[in-house]
Formats: sequence, C-alpha cells, structure tokens
Amino acid sequence: QAEAQGTAEDRGSSPEEDVRDCENIVREEVSRNGLVEGTRRAISRTGGVITSAGIILAGTFSVLASLPLRDLVQLGFAVTLGILLDTFV
Repeated sequence: QAEAQGTAEDRGSSPEEDVRDCENIVREEVSRNGLVEGTRRAISRTGGVITSAGIILAGTFSVLASLPLRDLVQLGFAVTLGILLDTFV
C-alpha cells in the first residue's frame, strides 16, 4: 500500500508520518506472511526510511559538537556516534 503512494517527497509527508507508515508496513507484512518472513519483507521495504531518519537525527545531535562547552561537545559526539552505529550496524 505505501509503495503505491510514492516517496515522502511526492506525498509531502513528515518524518513522523514516514515512520508511522513503516509501522503499518511491518504489521501488514507480519499478518500476511508470519513473523519471520513478514519481518524480513518489512525490513526490505522500510530500510531506506529508517536509515534516513537515523542520519537526520545524528546530524541534529552533531550540532552539539560545535558548541564551545567541552561537556556538550563530548555529549554531541557520543550521541551522534551511537545513533550512526545503531543506524548502520
């Protein structure tokens, strides 16, 4: 269903709506194909959206690393690195 609607840019949707769409895709695939196969199919359909959200979130936290306070630089670096690891690994 979500594939037929086009990309986020085509629909003008927000990241929150994209994540909600991903949740619906997971539920739909699991109900049709069972837990293991449904999860496998849902991940293949939603991976790009989740990766994009992770990159945007990491970019947001990386701003902390540009502040003049040492503690915030360390926090910004640690959170950004953690998000990127979670997104790609």
